[in-house]
Amino acid sequence: MARFRFRRRFTRRALGAVLVWTSFVLGNAGRSDGAESTLVIENARVIVGNGEVKRGVRVVIKGDRIASVGKQAAPAGAKTIDARGMTLMPGLIDAHVHLLVRVSSTGQKATRQFLKDKLPKKLSNFLSSGVTTIKSTADPIGLILPVRKQLRAGELKGPRLLVVGPAFTSTGGHPAVSICRSNPWCREQVCAEVDDRASAIKAVRSLVDRKVDALKIVYDGNRSGRTKLPLNVMKAIIDEGHRHKLRVTVHTGTQQDALDAISAGADGLEHGVFLGRIAGDDVGDLMKKRGTFYVPTLTVWRTFSRSGNFPRAQANLQGLHRQGVKIAVGTDTFGSIEPGVSTIRELELMVEAGLSPSDALQAATQSAAEHLGRAKDLGTVEPGKIADLILVDGDPLKDISALHSVKIVVQSGRVVHESD
Repeated sequence: MARFRFRRRFTRRALGAVLVWTSFVLGNAGRSDGAESTLVIENARVIVGNGEVKRGVRVVIKGDRIASVGKQAAPAGAKTIDARGMTLMPGLIDAHVHLLVRVSSTGQKATRQFLKDKLPKKLSNFLSSGVTTIKSTADPIGLILPVRKQLRAGELKGPRLLVVGPAFTSTGGHPAVSICRSNPWCREQVCAEVDDRASAIKAVRSLVDRKVDALKIVYDGNRSGRTKLPLNVMKAIIDEGHRHKLRVTVHTGTQQDALDAISAGADGLEHGVFLGRIAGDDVGDLMKKRGTFYVPTLTVWRTFSRSGNFPRAQANLQGLHRQGVKIAVGTDTFGSIEPGVSTIRELELMVEAGLSPSDALQAATQSAAEHLGRAKDLGTVEPGKIADLILVDGDPLKDISALHSVKIVVQSGRVVHESD
C-alpha cells in the first residue's frame, strides 16, 4: 500500500493552538502487510477517566490497544498528533439508548426502512460527538443483532454496540401495552412477557443462545393499564442472568421499585427513582452495599419536561451522588432525541445537579465501563485498554460544555472522525 504524507491544521478559537499530524491514510485502514499501525498522541492534557489527570505524557497506541502512557520516546515512523492545548480522554459511553424502539411501534416495514435510510446517520452522529460505546436497552431483537454484527465487521460506521434484546416484563406490562400497544410485531420483538419463574428462566436461556450482552427487566407497573412483574420472577431472571455471567439492570420508577430491584441483585437501575422524591438514606445505603449502579437518564425527562419527572430525577441523583452511589451515564436516546449530543447534554445536566465535571466525566467513562462489565477493556486511558479515545478542543474539567468541541475520535486505534 502506498504511503501518504500530509498535514492538517485545526485553528482553535480559544487558544489558537495548532494540531499538526503526519500519517498514513486514517488508521492505516486496509493495510495488507499485516503490520500493526502505531499512533502517538502527545502534549495533551490527559483525563484518564478515573479522576486522575496527566500532563506532559505521550500516549502510544499500537494496533487497537494503548501500549503506553508516559514520557517514553515516540516509536520511529509512528503517526503523531500534536494535541497541545487540547484534552485527550476516553471515548464517552452511553449505557441506555434505543436505536429502533420508537419506530418499531409503527411496524416491521417502517423499521426496516429506518434501518436503511436513517440509522447509519444516527450511528455516525454518536461517533462525531465522541460516543464510542452504547448499550441498546430493548430494540427489536431480530433487527438489532444484525446491526451489532455489521458494526463489529466494519460494515457500518458507529459506536461499539451492546445489546440486551427484548426487555423482560409481565404480560400486559410496559412497554408491551405502552410503546408497542398497537403493534403485535413490536410487542413480540421488543418485549419478553413472562409471569412465572419457569418461563422467565427459559426466556433468559433463549437470549443467552442468541449471545446478547446483558439483560434488562422492567419492574415498573401498578399504574393504570399496566401490570407489574412479580418480585420472585424478577429475582429468577437476575439469578439466571448472573449464572450465565450477564449483567442485569432493572427499569424502576418508585423508591420501593428500586429497593426491590437492588435487594433482588440488580447490577444497575435504569432511570432509577423518578416517580417521587427519595425519602431517607435506605436506597443509597443499599446501593453502596451491593455495588449497584444508578443510571438517571436526565436527558429524557428534560426533553419531555411536561411529565414533571425531571426535577425529581435530578434531585434524586443529587442526593444519591452525595451518598457515594456509583453513577453511570445513560440518556434513553430514542425518536427525536439527537444521538451523541444527548450524551453530552446528560453530562451537563449531571453537573447542574451538583456533580463536579470530573465526577460526571467519570460516570461517562470508567464508571460506565464498569456498569457494562467492560472495565477490563474500556473506560480509561491506560496501557492495555482498547484505544477508544477523543480529543477535545478545550478543558471539560473547567467547562463540561467543551465536549461539544470534539475534534478527533479514535476507535480501536483508528482515527474514525475528524472535525474542522
